[in-house]
Amino acid sequence: MRNNFVCRFESERENKTTLVLSKQGLYEIPARIGLLTNMTRLKLDGNHLTYIPFIITNLINLEYINLKSNDFTEFPEALCCMRKLSFLDISNNKIKELPEDFGKLKITLKAFNISNNRLQKVPNYFGEMNGLKILRLGTTFFFNLFVMI
Repeated sequence: MRNNFVCRFESERENKTTLVLSKQGLYEIPARIGLLTNMTRLKLDGNHLTYIPFIITNLINLEYINLKSNDFTEFPEALCCMRKLSFLDISNNKIKELPEDFGKLKITLKAFNISNNRLQKVPNYFGEMNGLKILRLGTTFFFNLFVMI
């Protein structure tokens, strides 16, 4: 499996803008991914990821990231620093809350799928996310939703 990643990595490094590492059994993201600064799309769904390293912020052109069906229990803070992120799918995980810094995405984020998680509340800044066109909550459980209404 590791050789498969190295081959894909090398071929994507030049001018490619999409990297697909879906269902590769990954437990962590290799640090070398930070070298792919031209990348606009990253697919990491169906792995065993629990953490996204801040090296991902080197992907200054990243617009799309698919993290569904991993093992996240906390929202990856590094994603809040992504300046061009417009599509984020982090469904089918076990995330309980969104960090305050998630509000930094209020201008760029257009589509957000957080269905099938364990959110306890919707953050107040969600009302300020004017760019958000698609929000999928699915069967996400909210325990304190009525407190906000």
